[in-house]
Amino acid sequence: MSRSRSVLRERDLTLLAAASAISVLGDTAALIALTLRLHGEGSGGWLIAALLLAGSAPMVLLSPMAGAIADRVDSRAAIAASAVAQAACAFALSEVHGTVLTLVLVALLTASGTLVAPATGALVPHTVGPDRLVKANAVMQGAFVLGNLAGPAVGGALTGIWGTRAPLELDAVSFLAIAGGIFLVRTRRRPAPELVAATRGRSGLRLVLGDSLLRAVIGSMTALILVSASVNVAEVFLFKDAFHASDAVFGITSACWMAGMIVGSALTARMGSGTAALLASMSLAELAVAAGLVIAGASPILVVAAAGFVLGGVGNGALTVASRTLVVIRVPDEFRGRVFGVMTGAINAASVLAYAAGGALVSALGPRPTIVGCGIAGLAVGLLFTVTARRARYGARMTLDVCTS
Repeated sequence: MSRSRSVLRERDLTLLAAASAISVLGDTAALIALTLRLHGEGSGGWLIAALLLAGSAPMVLLSPMAGAIADRVDSRAAIAASAVAQAACAFALSEVHGTVLTLVLVALLTASGTLVAPATGALVPHTVGPDRLVKANAVMQGAFVLGNLAGPAVGGALTGIWGTRAPLELDAVSFLAIAGGIFLVRTRRRPAPELVAATRGRSGLRLVLGDSLLRAVIGSMTALILVSASVNVAEVFLFKDAFHASDAVFGITSACWMAGMIVGSALTARMGSGTAALLASMSLAELAVAAGLVIAGASPILVVAAAGFVLGGVGNGALTVASRTLVVIRVPDEFRGRVFGVMTGAINAASVLAYAAGGALVSALGPRPTIVGCGIAGLAVGLLFTVTARRARYGARMTLDVCTS
């Protein structure tokens, strides 16, 4: 039996991956339902933007704090408590219709879930051995992408048949299922009291800034997310206005990036688990994202543009798996929740800024120059990372003594 198959037979990893897929599916289905609800109530673009902001801003603000909490408590308890709170918010959303109250509840739902990413990210390494960590992260990434692919279709279908209440109730039930199911995971990550006391007061941001390799990895990934997420605003104008694609074709092309992410995650799992191999994977991944954007924006042929999005997705998937694995390799276990919290907050901050920048760029330049320009910027990010990572690789690895001195 091959290692790539054996990692899928790890019971606890499979449970965590299933929980991730279910959670993302429920969240994206609920977002579709809420978007359709606001649109149906006559809300304009600014309120839709406010909905997206309410679903992301709390993650930016609270993730560093959530990471610190994740390093102090049992990961399973943290995930279960978050899921119960999210379920309550989702059930409340299914009952209310006022715009202001809807936005408040969405913000509370997002805030309730900030513990999940750092707690899960720190727990996953304990479910497999260090030699299979890349494969484990690839499985988790694949589950996340599958949930993102299925969620919009499920949300749209349920809304069309039963109205917007059904997807929100589904989201709430999914959280309750996760709250109960997480205790089927036998693997524990429960920091020892003496380590909690010894590391108290050390912020995740300070840990990242103090390690040259972590600065390069997380900084580069954040920069590339800022570049590539701006394209989310431009793609609808590219395919609908420039290519005159139908709604069905636009739906298919929109899924190309996600489909590429699954491929990229799988490819990274085969490229080695050492620091040098992972840094090389990140460099290639960033260049693939940049090349994909340039191809998509410059091509006069729809199929070629869609292929460019697939290539960009391949790079995105590989980048996520490689960067998360590098964090685990570089950071001692007692600090991983904090570092993953910083990483999650930075990525969400980049996404928020990217949506605003994307809207401004499309209005000023049009979709094609925006996408090509983002690709060129991504190329610069990738080349800069290749240079800085080579130097940072030989820096001192983070240790407990260094971090608490």
